[in-house]
Amino acid sequence: MKIGLTGGIGCGKSTAGQMFAKLGWQRTDSDEIVRELLTSDTDIHAAVRARWGDQCFLDNGSIDRTALARIVFNNKAELEWWEGVIHPSVRQTWEGAIECEP
Repeated sequence: MKIGLTGGIGCGKSTAGQMFAKLGWQRTDSDEIVRELLTSDTDIHAAVRARWGDQCFLDNGSIDRTALARIVFNNKAELEWWEGVIHPSVRQTWEGAIECEP
């Protein structure tokens, strides 16, 4: 059985996910996937750099989530662009994880 757990900010998704994990369920967390992509995905880094330059990068080379949030959550067009970049990668990652789970 596969279950998708969705909801708004602060509604208890993480808590529910932790409860499933304690019961032994395999768990794939989209927020964790995004954090990993922001740290290491070179294609996403290139897209962000081409769109917004170095202002969205930390000294260690990962994407500065705070700077990114300032841009996308204050401009609907930028948010739509960003979702077009990040969502396909997140979906590909979690679909791959689901395929590998027993």
